[in-house]
Amino acid sequence: MPSESNASSGLDRLSQIRALTMQRQGDPAEPHELTVELETGDRATLDGADRRTPLYRQILILLQQVQHPVWLRLDGEGVIRSIRVPFVGKVLHLADNVDSVLVLLEGSILPYRLPRNSGHFDDWYGGLRRATETANRVIVAHDDGRIIDVQFPKSSHAPPADPPRLVPAWWTLMLRATSILRPPFFGCISSQQAAQMFGALTSLSCDPTAPSPTCIPFLLPKNLCNARCHAMCLVMKAKGYHPRVIWIRQSDHTFITARTLNDPSCMVTFPYHTAPVVCVRDPYVWMWQDMVFDPAFTSRPTPVSVWMAIFSRASPGVSKWEIVYTGQDDYYMQFPASGVSPGTESQFQFDLNIGQAELLKQTADSGPPPFNCP
Repeated sequence: MPSESNASSGLDRLSQIRALTMQRQGDPAEPHELTVELETGDRATLDGADRRTPLYRQILILLQQVQHPVWLRLDGEGVIRSIRVPFVGKVLHLADNVDSVLVLLEGSILPYRLPRNSGHFDDWYGGLRRATETANRVIVAHDDGRIIDVQFPKSSHAPPADPPRLVPAWWTLMLRATSILRPPFFGCISSQQAAQMFGALTSLSCDPTAPSPTCIPFLLPKNLCNARCHAMCLVMKAKGYHPRVIWIRQSDHTFITARTLNDPSCMVTFPYHTAPVVCVRDPYVWMWQDMVFDPAFTSRPTPVSVWMAIFSRASPGVSKWEIVYTGQDDYYMQFPASGVSPGTESQFQFDLNIGQAELLKQTADSGPPPFNCP
């Protein structure tokens, strides 16, 4: 289906990457030219004079590695002028607004907006409504949340399923119960250990210009908090700690906001947020409190009440906070309400890679954080 475009922009393409080809330049010191072949049959190249090209090259390589689609804007000569990282997921909710339709996708906390003045509004809106009924995944290309293309693939575009666990179901349930319901003094760490753990986590933050495959995209606070949280839990567990996971949202399900220096708009908005919590004691074993580890918004372990004060209701009104705790082992792709099942470790790794690609795209468009916020 065609995407939003204009006459001066050439072609817009939302497609899987069929192949990437490196071609040596005349000067061996220069980077190899990258040619992109799309499943649509189109071929595209990068502009060597564009400062964004090194970042675009990394995005394309990463998306091909995880077999994820890409959105490209090409000029008349097939040169890439813009890249967007689509999101692939099930449609959880559609909400009608005056000038747009709000679209919520499983696994993403970024609210997507389908403008009513879009030339493809009827087709896209109809397809999205059908997807809510069939639970099929959709591919949404967006410009900071504004939808610019939608595809409705026949294949799932889902990561491979995890291998079956050779653990009895009753044992898994017992582990989850003890993780969530253990006495508060069990597994508590000292404040010094907490500070060291926080430092170890921040050291894993992605370089916004060259993320490693295992880095955590703390500098992309607007999306994929669930993937960041699960990545931190894995690190904590590897060091012998016992984190839990805290989830917060407004009881009437309105959006929450937070100020941040790590987003070009200086503000992020999402339906919920999540991070690991660890019991911290000091100086005596009977003096303890849960501390939140959230390097995307804080510079140190933070008491739950202080952490929650970072976030506020996005629209006028009065409602209470809804707080849910889950165990350290489950990867949830949305707020863990009744009827919501955990995702897979394969999905987690996939989401982490998409967060790295999104961070590269943000850096290409706006430069690296922190941004100059008032």
